[in-house]
Amino acid sequence: MMDNYKDTLVVLMNNRADFDIAKTQGWYRIPVRHTPTIVKEGQLKFIAFYFTKAFGNDKYTIKWFAEVNDISLAKRIELFPDETPNSKTKKQYYKISFSAPNVLYRPIVSARPRRLLFVPTTSYKLFNALEFNDIFDNSLLEEKVWKAFLKRQIYVERQFRVDTNPQGSQSHHLDFAIFCKRKNIGVECVMPANATQFTNEEIAQYRQAKNTLENLGWSMYYLTPDQVDQKLDEIFAGFKTKIIEYGGLKPPEYGFKYLNPNNDNQLDLELF
Repeated sequence: MMDNYKDTLVVLMNNRADFDIAKTQGWYRIPVRHTPTIVKEGQLKFIAFYFTKAFGNDKYTIKWFAEVNDISLAKRIELFPDETPNSKTKKQYYKISFSAPNVLYRPIVSARPRRLLFVPTTSYKLFNALEFNDIFDNSLLEEKVWKAFLKRQIYVERQFRVDTNPQGSQSHHLDFAIFCKRKNIGVECVMPANATQFTNEEIAQYRQAKNTLENLGWSMYYLTPDQVDQKLDEIFAGFKTKIIEYGGLKPPEYGFKYLNPNNDNQLDLELF
């Protein structure tokens, strides 16, 4: 956790019919088998909606949010009583009920399309994010590396999904993805689970993931806490060299430019 405990969920909104339900009836459904822990444990205070390309000019943005007032279990037939019976009729969902959705003071834009279902985060991050990557609330190590990218004005994508088979049924979420013109760079922040040293099993898992991603054309780097604490400048000098070698950064669909740090030691962002 970063600023406080997770109390907010960013959810996928991929069609206007479901958003009409959110606005007029005040609820959103999640299949039980896909439900994040934050919902099951009743920690949710806010829900926010990430729009796909179905929303035209608002695509790839988090523009609307709502305050959650109830979470309950419901069958699909209860949610859609007029729906013709089908294979989903008996399916069970968590029904998240909320007050009338409001527009964020500053809509959160993703520079690249995102394939996501849910992002648990904090209300602080939701209401203070300058762009989509700011909403993630992961490890302290990852947060430190993210701030290092910002300081050096290297634009990256956080928690970016990469499909690892042709069908898209298997995927890997990179901690950081650096998109270059000739070859992309993936960066993972890794820590041993229960001790100061990695187990043989953990090393084997990282090697397998590295091989899979490099076979897909990614250039992979793995950063440990000691490396980040002791060799950060050296690491980022290496990244800059690789970015040049790979033809420079590839511009996203929406352009971002980082400006000077503000009084909160964050980098202001300009959208162009």
